[in-house]
Amino acid sequence: MSYSSRLSDIGEKKVIEILLEYVDKTNSGLERDDDVALIRDIALKIDGFSIYDSMLPWNNFYDMGWKASTMIASDFIAKGVKPIAIMASIGMPRDIQVNVVIDIVRGLRDSAHNYDALFVGGDTNASRTDIWIDASGIGLPIDKVISIRGAKRGDYIGVTGWYGLTGAAFHAYSINYEPALLEKKYPEIVKSTKRPEAPLYFLEIVKKYRPCITSSTDISDGLAFSLGRLATKNKVAMYLEHIPIHAEALRYAREVNMEPLTLALYGGEEFEVLFTIDEECNNIIDELEKNYNIFIIGVVGEGEGVYYDNKRINPLGWDHFRNRLAGE
Repeated sequence: MSYSSRLSDIGEKKVIEILLEYVDKTNSGLERDDDVALIRDIALKIDGFSIYDSMLPWNNFYDMGWKASTMIASDFIAKGVKPIAIMASIGMPRDIQVNVVIDIVRGLRDSAHNYDALFVGGDTNASRTDIWIDASGIGLPIDKVISIRGAKRGDYIGVTGWYGLTGAAFHAYSINYEPALLEKKYPEIVKSTKRPEAPLYFLEIVKKYRPCITSSTDISDGLAFSLGRLATKNKVAMYLEHIPIHAEALRYAREVNMEPLTLALYGGEEFEVLFTIDEECNNIIDELEKNYNIFIIGVVGEGEGVYYDNKRINPLGWDHFRNRLAGE
């Protein structure tokens, strides 16, 4: 491969792999390819998107600001980090109305407050045609940070939340489902892409049971991709027994004659947490499932890849440079 290749030729994941060669190691317990950086017990995160590639017909600009802060909180929470402060840089064409910028910033602020963090400002700039939002944040680990590496044979696989809602939302967009009708029939599907919420309660679990948690990652790239990434980074296989699919996603799948599992595996932007639990901590599983929105979906085993019902799952996630689903 030549470094003169176009981004669309090699894909987002390969681009990231190349760029990681230029990223400094921090000796923090997290790898360079983890979702959060840690410097002297201060966690750092940055993420962003363009409005053109991210705004659904039922979204407004407040929603876009809300999502930008949630993206930061999601990665922090998955690593066992308490969000402290969020900032943002917003690029806009010069003819954009002021109220658009205000709505974005209101969304950023209110979402940050939702995670008990402060919104402390940022920067504005001019862009040629599209609006883009880059959010960054600092946080403090509540215990030893959780790496994506550490899962081992025998561990239980856990997730926060239900799946299929965002997959249904993106599918509805792809078939031009009428937004007002979608919101009337499937309010949770629409809400999942208007006001997504990362599971702040996962920090309570980390505070209580950190020694039992062997690895973790957020699920913003989709459940199948995140499972595949966890399997690859730990050189293990993921054997799934159950995936919690939301009732509205099941109902939507029936209406459009679609496999519900596809919606659950290949949605993306769930902003939930995928984690593994040491097999010797099986005594905490009943408490987790009873007191939190936690589901044990399988076990870690020997081999490679991700399997459900004895069938191998293709761990695809959205590739922004190719504008389609692609593998790690």
